[in-house]
Amino acid sequence: MFKALLLEKTPDFHAGITQVDEAQLPAGDVTVAVAYSTLNYKDGLAITNTGPVVRNWPMVAGIDGAGTVIESAHPAWQVGDLVVHNGWGVGETHWGCLAEKARLKGDWLVRLPAAFTPRHAMAIGTAGYTAMLCVLALEDHGVMPDAGEVLVTGATGGVGSVAILAQDSYYRDQSELPLELREQTNYDHPDAFDWELLSLQLDQLIANEPVYCPIYDFNNHTRASSTIAILPAPIIVVEGILALYDADLRAKFDLKVFVDADPDVRFIRRLQRDVRERGRSPESVIHQYLETVRPSHLQFTEPSKRYADVIIPHGGMNEPALEMLGARIRTVL
Repeated sequence: MFKALLLEKTPDFHAGITQVDEAQLPAGDVTVAVAYSTLNYKDGLAITNTGPVVRNWPMVAGIDGAGTVIESAHPAWQVGDLVVHNGWGVGETHWGCLAEKARLKGDWLVRLPAAFTPRHAMAIGTAGYTAMLCVLALEDHGVMPDAGEVLVTGATGGVGSVAILAQDSYYRDQSELPLELREQTNYDHPDAFDWELLSLQLDQLIANEPVYCPIYDFNNHTRASSTIAILPAPIIVVEGILALYDADLRAKFDLKVFVDADPDVRFIRRLQRDVRERGRSPESVIHQYLETVRPSHLQFTEPSKRYADVIIPHGGMNEPALEMLGARIRTVL
């Protein structure tokens, strides 16, 4: 038995510290004796039942924690290892760390740096971790102290309520091909996409399971070795030029939207994106547009419009249509 902050709906909501049988711990390959956790905003919403944070009941609160491995079936972790955890739907879809014990997936854990104790790690907490990610992002983009003012934005409310699967992330891995052949890929043709992986990861998100979304390296024309974690959410958005092309994928959608834009607007957006974000020359973008992008749009993307439940004209810059779409989404949140 161990103590945990347990949230229940039976059917009325109740939150309290109680003794829990270890046999009730969820599936996972690492069991951690939690030394410290923190109280985050999401935890506050869950514990007071004032926000739709918890999706599986009963739930142990606590989105982060630090402690010692006491059982492990994961090759990366041994008994006695000090670890830190945050995110991955813990405290929302998987029991969290406001407890004396937590059973987690080894892939979710990070080794505690030698310079920190579990108490130090949780004193920094998820908020400090997020702030440091912002600092690292500034460094990655070359923003120095003398670069002038930095615009800081904040968000609340629906944060964490939307999971986005970008179809551009699901281009097929081409690492086995020489670069000169990879450079000839028609990225606007259905054959360029890994439909099986996109469908599988969408199913996992629908089942409230986090996924490792691939990252595509457009400079080397193949998948990068790293991935990005996408957490489950009440609303899942699949976006891409051929999101409505595949019948099996379409069947999983509750609402199908086609954003219609004029050809010159589409070209200008593509030119700006490929030059700024993908290191392309204007000449190469124009050549690709004429050779593959425009023909593929006419053959595959434009005809998929007939499958849409809603068509938004003017490239999405249509306030009445967006307001109606927003109202529909808010009914789900």
